[in-house]
Amino acid sequence: MRRRFLRLLPLALLAALVACAPARAPAPAAAERAPAAAASQTDEQYYQGKTVRIVVGYAPGAAYDRIARSLARYLPKHVPGSPTIVVENMVGAGSTVAANYVYRAAPRNGTVIGNFNSLLVLQQLMGGPGIEFDGAQFNWLGSTQDTRTVCMVRKSTGVRTLADVLGPSAKEVTMGAAAPGSDSWDYPSILKDLGARLRLVGGYDGQAKTYLAVEQGEVDGTCSTWEAMRVSAVRLFDDGLVNVFVQLGLQKAADLPDVPLVGEYLQTDQQRAMISALASVSRITRPFALPPDVPADRVAILRQAFLDTMNDPDFRQEAEKAHDELAPKSGDEVAEIVRGILATPPSVIDDLKRITAAP
Repeated sequence: MRRRFLRLLPLALLAALVACAPARAPAPAAAERAPAAAASQTDEQYYQGKTVRIVVGYAPGAAYDRIARSLARYLPKHVPGSPTIVVENMVGAGSTVAANYVYRAAPRNGTVIGNFNSLLVLQQLMGGPGIEFDGAQFNWLGSTQDTRTVCMVRKSTGVRTLADVLGPSAKEVTMGAAAPGSDSWDYPSILKDLGARLRLVGGYDGQAKTYLAVEQGEVDGTCSTWEAMRVSAVRLFDDGLVNVFVQLGLQKAADLPDVPLVGEYLQTDQQRAMISALASVSRITRPFALPPDVPADRVAILRQAFLDTMNDPDFRQEAEKAHDELAPKSGDEVAEIVRGILATPPSVIDDLKRITAAP
């Protein structure tokens, strides 16, 4: 018995030591696989139960608002987790207030999307009032349209083409505008530099209010994208109250063949360079962007969802019914165009700054 006890004693001691030893860490491969799987699951499920806000820099009823609300209806089904998406109007300074909010104050977690005027990227170079963002740092999701800016005026002014307001003896007309950095301000400012007798009346917080001011005779006209004007101000055209007197892009709109391009009146290469810079901005009309520093996986999810929505037959049908002519660009394409705008020669920027500055 004693011998048997002595033989078993070493085995008992070994078992006790094993029982008291700390547990071994899992194999490295298993330890690495677990977090990766968890991260993948988080990426796919992050938006489940979330509310995403689209912050629009213009008032309800404007073209920006209309397209943003349409996007909010169809984007959720293309985002994993199908979040609730709502539109919030943050009006002020030609959408500068909204752009600043998205850049500086919005959560950087992929739950806030900004929708503001692409002209603000050019205003950044020009040291525009109130600009507190760097366009190169936004996470661009994409843009919805490639537009042409035009100017309209009440027919009662007698103005039919730009030639009617050029020269010291021409009749002065008043143009309703938002603020520097908006189509309604910057384009007529350039026309003034060409010698057009235009007087800008700023402070309108949204194109819908400007169109109303034109209708009521508070101002004579305004400038905007033709794609927005022909929808939001259609009644003014149907009633024969207004006409378009100049197109400010590089190509004519197909349905305005008899309205002259501003290029017909340009006199210097510097003037052509200014119009070219503004036309580049028009290529990314109504862009959508996330703040800086949003996790890359969420940026990728929303970029893909944006493109999928642009190709959604129901979304496109709704846009067609609203007469919104879609020409979408991806987030990468918008980012590339923004970089090109920010590389505009300083001499061109100096002239634009001088011309479009608030009085």
